Amino acid sequence: MANYIPENSWHYDCSNLTDFDGIGDDTWFADPGYNVSGTMNTSGSYFYAESYGAGSFGHGPLRYNTLSAPLRVSQFISLEAVLELDEDAPSTNQLGHIMVMLYDDNQEEVIAIHARQTWDNDGYPTKVEAFARWRFSNGTKIEPPVIKVQEPYHETLKISQNETGIFANFPRIGNFSILSHDEVEPDRVIKYVAIYLAATMSFPPTDILRIHDIVLSYDISPPVIEGPDDIHYDEFTTGHSISWNVSDTNPSSSTLFINNDLNTSEVWDGSNFSFDIDNLEYGTHNYTLVLEDAVGNLAADTVLVYIHDGDDPLITSPEDLQFIEGTLGQVITWLGTDEHPTSYQIFINGTPIKSNLWNTSSESISIEIDNLVSGAYNYTCIISDIDSNLAWDEVIVTVKPSTTSTTTNTSTATTGTSTSGFQIDQQTSTFIITGGAIAFIAIILIWRRSRH
Repeated sequence: MANYIPENSWHYDCSNLTDFDGIGDDTWFADPGYNVSGTMNTSGSYFYAESYGAGSFGHGPLRYNTLSAPLRVSQFISLEAVLELDEDAPSTNQLGHIMVMLYDDNQEEVIAIHARQTWDNDGYPTKVEAFARWRFSNGTKIEPPVIKVQEPYHETLKISQNETGIFANFPRIGNFSILSHDEVEPDRVIKYVAIYLAATMSFPPTDILRIHDIVLSYDISPPVIEGPDDIHYDEFTTGHSISWNVSDTNPSSSTLFINNDLNTSEVWDGSNFSFDIDNLEYGTHNYTLVLEDAVGNLAADTVLVYIHDGDDPLITSPEDLQFIEGTLGQVITWLGTDEHPTSYQIFINGTPIKSNLWNTSSESISIEIDNLVSGAYNYTCIISDIDSNLAWDEVIVTVKPSTTSTTTNTSTATTGTSTSGFQIDQQTSTFIITGGAIAFIAIILIWRRSRH
């Protein structure tokens, strides 16, 4: 199983104590007998105890750093420390102990690296003992087998996490498991890095008890998703897709939701995504991609897909009408066709006289035109669909007077009397109708643009 790749790290070279500005007290230890006393300092390249204070068991200085960005245990990747101890303690009362620890937000130990001097059963000489420890939130702890060496000890000790669980890597014994993935408390918070240099007996230990370097690696960075702007296309067109450019150092899984319903959920290997979005119905569609990396960081991106009615409605063109004033039963009927009809409006000489919903395609739209006085009339029907696409048709209605007179001038058309009492000949009425139609169509086009 490949190890996680750190996206973030906190590295301290132990050249100063600036970041370790917290000074702990006895509450930092769950183990009985340990207490905090004395002072810690730096040589410019390692930490050491300037004094250990006083005590009969574990006692010495503790300093801690408060992480600027606390992390969940699931986001922890590794803790490593370079520790140095002299194995040659002058007596059983002069033994030392180094701890580098991670604490949660309740100031309880989570992970610890230990190296300490021990006195063998045969008396002399002493040995160095190194081990890792995991402590659960309920206080129970796991301490895998330790390594013991009878020589000066200056090593890098490391505890790591991958998909199998928590394990340690110590020189001379390699990798060994601490606990399985199922045993990890993934949502527990890591907030502090603490260091402790202790005398484990009543007298100060040997001078060589040092911390040279500390590195905390983790991944609190969510996957990166670069998605397109919202997409618009006309219904029944093809060649449309959503492409997401994505990245993460520890990819794990992807989930696609369409209109809040689960569409696909699969293993994500870090590759980019492209989804076909052809053949969608009219309306708005929500595509949301959710990515999760191996340590539980999440990222999501939503693209809205707007499907428009890109086609203008179709409308029939009834023949122009001509009848004698007083004739009954005169009706104009239009038929409109569209995938998404909405409304219609009828005008007479540019003045609206009727409007209503246009509910279904091929629905007939009719208007009675009885009781017109003699004259020429322009009836215009405008139909509109859901996206304000328009179609219109004009029917010219000519109503002849019930009694007519003629003149001997053959170039003069038959005339009638309008309701206002002035004379209008056919040429003049044709001019009025034609000119009015042109102006009216211009008004329609302006209106149509404004609707979009």
